[in-house]
Amino acid sequence: MGQQVHTPAFVTQTYFENTTVVSDFYAFDPTHSSGNQWSLMDDFPEGFDAAVGFSIRSKGYVITKLEDSDIKRVWQFDPDADKGQQWQSLPNFSAAIDGNPEVAAVIGKKAFLYFNANLNNFWMYVPELEMP
Repeated sequence: MGQQVHTPAFVTQTYFENTTVVSDFYAFDPTHSSGNQWSLMDDFPEGFDAAVGFSIRSKGYVITKLEDSDIKRVWQFDPDADKGQQWQSLPNFSAAIDGNPEVAAVIGKKAFLYFNANLNNFWMYVPELEMP
């Protein structure tokens, strides 16, 4: 049985000063026939100025910087949850973190994140440490 690859597909269209953000989220299953490999999942729940996504085990994570704010939100995507329940808000990153989320790399069960305020702005995210 093929393994689904859950890939965020955020689309931004810019025309001069106007920007439209489309929050569609799709899953890609390479075992389905051509033309039927993408399926629409739950939409991303909120707008943001900047975001970075990564996956650990079977779940996806998106770290966002909210529009006109310094708040960094953490979202978890569970592809096995019921429709309408796939996105869960987790505790926010510290408000003391400067910059926008820009890069994420995963090693094992840890994500390493870079926020673009300065060259030393690296953080580690471990999902198992989240409070239930």
